[in-house]
Amino acid sequence: MDEMKIKLSSGLMKGLVSKILSKIIFKQTGYHIDIQLNEIVIKMDGDKANIHADLDGTMDKEEVVLLAKSLDF
Repeated sequence: MDEMKIKLSSGLMKGLVSKILSKIIFKQTGYHIDIQLNEIVIKMDGDKANIHADLDGTMDKEEVVLLAKSLDF
């Protein structure tokens, strides 16, 4: 089996992916979450892709309360 690994370690690429993820989350959920991507590793093996992401996120307390209410917490 062939295997391909992609590991983002440069600050520029991590920053770019972090902004893209934040925008995708906002478009899908309407919540503003500031994402800081620490590391992402994508391993593709045949028809499967395994993604491991280490990230931190911050959002306003009011949005956390709204999110919890929408999830019935």
